[in-house]
Amino acid sequence: KYGFKSVDEMVRRNQLNEIVAIYKEVFEKKGKDLNLTSTVLIHYPLNESKLYYGQRVFFNPLSYDEHLKKVKTITILTGDALFDSEMLDRMSDELTKHNNIHTIFQIPHHGSKKNWDSLTHPYKFAFNHYVIPFGLGNKYHHPHKDVINELMTFKILGVSLVTEIQPLHYYIA
Repeated sequence: KYGFKSVDEMVRRNQLNEIVAIYKEVFEKKGKDLNLTSTVLIHYPLNESKLYYGQRVFFNPLSYDEHLKKVKTITILTGDALFDSEMLDRMSDELTKHNNIHTIFQIPHHGSKKNWDSLTHPYKFAFNHYVIPFGLGNKYHHPHKDVINELMTFKILGVSLVTEIQPLHYYIA
């Protein structure tokens, strides 16, 4: 409709207003709250690359390095996504297809209870490590205490609380 073959082409041409218009047209027509929409990215090394990440995590003060070198790791970045059954099925299929041993999962929407519940009910995914990015002193009180309480019941490697003063260092080499 707008004459572009890809979003990349629109970005290169600085057509950001057109991207916003398309985004609103697609999601507002479906009655979606734009604040609950995001691209979900599942990524992993294609070869024998080594994944490194580290931070003092909420439950375990660990720095991951040696034990990840031989493990193919999937990272799932969620933004502010509100998961529906189609997204949950696609994520489940992707995880099953790769039979991964180790997963790093960004909890959607800064640990919002609404987004967390859309992810965990009726599905129950188990990830090795959770990351919750949020701003200190935010007016929404993210992450929600129920999300943290539920995470404390999981058998996981850890949870990283990522803020403007506590980054998560992550790279593939």
